[in-house]
Amino acid sequence: MKTILKNSWLILIAWSLVLNSRALIGTITAALACTYLLFQRKELNYWRICTVCMFLYAMCFVTLLSGSIPYYFPELYIFLPAVCLDAALMNEYLQSLQKRELFLLVLTIVSCTAVLAILILIVPKEAYLLFTKKNLFKMDALIFLPFLLPALAVLGYDCIRDVTCRQQNGITL
Repeated sequence: MKTILKNSWLILIAWSLVLNSRALIGTITAALACTYLLFQRKELNYWRICTVCMFLYAMCFVTLLSGSIPYYFPELYIFLPAVCLDAALMNEYLQSLQKRELFLLVLTIVSCTAVLAILILIVPKEAYLLFTKKNLFKMDALIFLPFLLPALAVLGYDCIRDVTCRQQNGITL
């Protein structure tokens, strides 16, 4: 879990840099986060990493293109693959977590997403005329969903596997 927390801090710093017009340094920081995850684990399932990364990038790319975000942040085309690769590598670490730790991680990500969404709703529309609320919600999704979706998938898989094992062993709740 410590590896995931350290990696999350690196990605938080990378996003902060990118959103403050320091895209090159932010992308390098995200790449360092990926490298950190690569060297912390001995066994990796590269097919799963590639599949998760491509799925997340496709989702982020569609989200990016559905609004005017690239107009304000054109460097996201370069930064998002690093974020998606990092989320895919983090997915490998999520496979080994206990259900309780995984649930707490999902709860934390959902809470952060909800707080940001509430802040977007509270701020009046006139405060950001160029970058609309719709685009802010899309940015919220770009920031948190690449990490939330793999965590939810692993948590869902663990829950389904536990229920299936209980049913096969004749254990009822």
